[in-house]
Amino acid sequence: MSIAPTKTKRCTLADVARTAQVSRSSAFAALNETHGTNIGISEERRQHVLRVAEELGYVRNDLARSLVSGKSKMIGILVPSLTTQFFSGFFTAFDDACYASGYTVFVTSSEFNKEREARNLQAFLSRGMDAVVVACGQLEDHAELLEQLRSQGVAVLMLGTVDTPGVDYMAAGFDEAGVGSLTARQLHDHGHRHVLYFGADEASDNSARIHAIRRAHFATAWQRCGNRLLHLRSDDPLHGGQTVAAWLAEQPRAEWPTAVVCATDMLALSVISALNMQGIHIPGDLSVTGCDDIPLAPLASVPLTTVRLPTDLLAREVWRLLVAGMAEPPAARPPFRVMIAPEWIERASVASVPRPAATLSPV
Repeated sequence: MSIAPTKTKRCTLADVARTAQVSRSSAFAALNETHGTNIGISEERRQHVLRVAEELGYVRNDLARSLVSGKSKMIGILVPSLTTQFFSGFFTAFDDACYASGYTVFVTSSEFNKEREARNLQAFLSRGMDAVVVACGQLEDHAELLEQLRSQGVAVLMLGTVDTPGVDYMAAGFDEAGVGSLTARQLHDHGHRHVLYFGADEASDNSARIHAIRRAHFATAWQRCGNRLLHLRSDDPLHGGQTVAAWLAEQPRAEWPTAVVCATDMLALSVISALNMQGIHIPGDLSVTGCDDIPLAPLASVPLTTVRLPTDLLAREVWRLLVAGMAEPPAARPPFRVMIAPEWIERASVASVPRPAATLSPV
């Protein structure tokens, strides 16, 4: 005979125990097998309790459990936008690691809006997250909320702010200075001496920040090579390639750079498309590089040479830091830091520049 689920109130553990004719401790053990208990019950009785719970429509109250254990098994992630490959790739890998350890991840985006960042952080605070991963524009805008989170025992980790002065939270990110050095060294080794750096430094959202950071790091690295460097800026972080095509059209061919270094892969793909439409061949007339190694990079009309930022490795390191952080009392949490090294991925969009033949002195 089927047991009709209650319609007037939420089914409780006591309801399940009473209907199954077992003690509440036995019912708890049957319904929480993966959470560890010192109550032993037979498999036959466990299955009986599970059937009763299903027929009653029992749903475990994790909020009540968190009040007893002090752990919600929930982690919040705040990112600027989920439309970028970087954050969607990071979240996928991070969620896999959390799921394997019994944690549920809640991700929200601010869409580069400071007020939305604050509201989302407040929601994490009120919902009792065990840990929060934050990637936002200006940390000082939310210093009070972040400190509130930490004072409540929440493990707080900053994503992408490893080398930001004054940040004393856990932090993980990529070596952006290494991105510039790696790109400069590789192009120099390919014989390039005159390059153009192209970024969306004038974008109206927070993406301008990472473009400006990458430009500054590359300029520093290229200066050490003693070579010629030009800068070109766009306000469109996705489709700015026409800016480069228009600029080249105004320059004498003899003054063209031999390579265009783009702040992101999306800009680099946009540049390749715009130059192809102008009959400029990549890499025959001009080499192009990007950064991020998004899935589209190897699928472009000219497979893109780029710098890979391994989001899967970053996600695993972030999880490792959080596990350590959640295991310590708030006051004892040291400011762990992890910086992931970039990787050079060479494809067809970069060619070597022939070096001029040595001139023989007359005898």
